[in-house]
Amino acid sequence: MSDKLTIRQQLSSDAFKGQLAMALPSIATPERFMRVALTTLNKTPKLAECTQSSFFAAMLDCASLGIEPDGRRAHLIPYGKTCQLIIDYKGLIELGRRSGELSDWKAVLVCDKDEFAADGEAVTVHHVNYREPRGEVFAVYSVATFKDGTKAYEVMTRDEVEAIRKRSKAGRGGPWVTDWNEMAKKTVIRRHSKSLPLSAEFRDAAGKDYDSLPDVGAMDASALTMPQRASVATDVTAEAEVEEPKPKRKSKKKKEAEVTEPPLAEEKEEAPAEPAPVELSDLAKVRELEKDAPAGPIRRARKECNMPEDVDLATLSDTALIAYSGVLNAALGN
Repeated sequence: MSDKLTIRQQLSSDAFKGQLAMALPSIATPERFMRVALTTLNKTPKLAECTQSSFFAAMLDCASLGIEPDGRRAHLIPYGKTCQLIIDYKGLIELGRRSGELSDWKAVLVCDKDEFAADGEAVTVHHVNYREPRGEVFAVYSVATFKDGTKAYEVMTRDEVEAIRKRSKAGRGGPWVTDWNEMAKKTVIRRHSKSLPLSAEFRDAAGKDYDSLPDVGAMDASALTMPQRASVATDVTAEAEVEEPKPKRKSKKKKEAEVTEPPLAEEKEEAPAEPAPVELSDLAKVRELEKDAPAGPIRRARKECNMPEDVDLATLSDTALIAYSGVLNAALGN
């Protein structure tokens, strides 16, 4: 509790406000950023148990990029006692637009029942039938529009996204568990960014993102890899909301230490910390909280946490469960 109070006090202090003022770009104000930080702490109480150094380092990284940790552009996720910054695909797109080269940039999901076609250079058709469920996501693509009107595409299959998730340091918890669709969009945005003329600010953001996605190499022709730029007419329908795939429990695998290239002898780095597994006692407390709660607050809390209304709480990661508990308590006025 003392840690929680100390972090709250420091978030409201003049000293932290001064640090923010030095780090923030002109497009943001310290006062607004401090309010967002306090709201984030309320939504995810577990953050108060993180070390102060990791929490404020993540906050200042956000400030230097001009991205608020509001759960839309960026997320602060507690991994044990360490607070980690995960930048959302919407935050990356915002940074990409600031580069001055792009007039628009978006990521779109493709589902089983969508009409979809790509000719090897661009997505040429994407129609969505809004009268019926779209089915499972089988691909995701990024389309960047340059100021001269030309477009550049990048397409990834679901299997390619999953391959990167499994190699990600944050792939077993946090947004990858609660918001797979959003992370799939981020994955294709990250890959596409490597062939786009983006600013150094964008590259800095990629380096500060805990969910650093490794490069798995270029896709082959069957995966519909797109070139850097293509000036073509497209007929692409705006995407509808897609049901998040239900997360599946996976057996734990042994961590493998990454071996650095040694000058004389081999040295091993410690594998990155992973979210702790959900404890039954915590799960039982959340279920007990829901048991006597009205349906309205439960529905609002799950929506705010981007969770399906019928989600099985037992499938949630420790991070997602704690975040949901905090939001539900707030909705109930506890």
